[in-house]
Amino acid sequence: MDRRYRSEIALLAVAALVGLGCGVESAAPQPLVVLANDSFRFEPDTLTVQSNRPVRIALKNTGALGHDLTIVGMPSTEIRSSQAHPGTPQNAVSAHVGPKQEGSLIFTPTAQGTYEFYCAEPGHKEAGMKGTLQVS
Repeated sequence: MDRRYRSEIALLAVAALVGLGCGVESAAPQPLVVLANDSFRFEPDTLTVQSNRPVRIALKNTGALGHDLTIVGMPSTEIRSSQAHPGTPQNAVSAHVGPKQEGSLIFTPTAQGTYEFYCAEPGHKEAGMKGTLQVS
């Protein structure tokens, strides 16, 4: 085997080891399920996730009214939503669900901290439909 092929094999071996270090588990979203209801509450109303790891929130509306889950001011990347609430601010992540429907919100928080989440439907936040997201 000549020197060039040995170098290529060595590079492939290093690339494979680096790839193993990235691990599929670290890319798997942190799954959360949040229920929204017409009592103007989220269940649970406190969520804890790790920073720099994807998060997937399954939002299930058990009520007869439309609800959403909006987080404003949390630095994040890779934001995907089944349907954002109309008028969502640019610095927010949001998922809106109609009555008896389910939606999802996927994002990667990039900064540790405590962030409020709430329902942006008129009057819902004021009625107590809010919670806390702790990013560690």
